[in-house]
Amino acid sequence: MLSADAKKGKAPNSLIGEKSPYLLQHAWNPVNWYPWGQEAFQKAKKEDKPIFSSLSYMPPATGAMSWHTSPLRTRK
Repeated sequence: MLSADAKKGKAPNSLIGEKSPYLLQHAWNPVNWYPWGQEAFQKAKKEDKPIFSSLSYMPPATGAMSWHTSPLRTRK
């Protein structure tokens, strides 16, 4: 099944060939993300650009928690 962006004719980025569901959900982002590996390092070195890394956050399957019920909220 194609994403809404794919249906609009947008091309996927370098993550389109990955197996990770987390990486695949970002394959249609306008940023040309690369998976961690030699291709990303070589491109960054060639273009003299920094490497940015993501720690793969995914919200709970039920969706984002309400701020009022979040265990991370500081209670007063």
